Amino acid sequence: MDLHGLRVLIVDDNATNRTILEGWVSGWGMKPTATADGPAAMSALWRGIASNEPITLVLLDTRMPGTDGIELARGILQTPELKACRVILLTSEDRPGDAARCRALGITAVLMKPVQQEELLDNIYRALSQEGGRSAVADFRTRHIDYDSR
Repeated sequence: MDLHGLRVLIVDDNATNRTILEGWVSGWGMKPTATADGPAAMSALWRGIASNEPITLVLLDTRMPGTDGIELARGILQTPELKACRVILLTSEDRPGDAARCRALGITAVLMKPVQQEELLDNIYRALSQEGGRSAVADFRTRHIDYDSR
């Protein structure tokens, strides 16, 4: 699968994290857009639709001031025009019930921080190869997602 030119949205309130993720995805030939919060993320997604260059993948931090990443993912995945987006959630904690919520919403994968470059790339390939965006969320305590445990 060729990642060249793939539009990806990075949503993280931490500027250092955004910069690192932008560097990684740019290095893989993808076209990143980075935002610090939910409203800016939704604006970027709508701009992509309006310009006929829709964003295919969203790398989304779970914890941001004023924004819950899972709720933002819900907003993305329940909007018909954005439903084709694959969402990979990046989290630093295992909150009770989060794995079930993510599965129910159709979040493609959940990765524990700190995420390693190879781990992210592997999960991007897996997310993009899934039919119909089926959720592959497994146990938050594992660093790698078990895509066979649906």
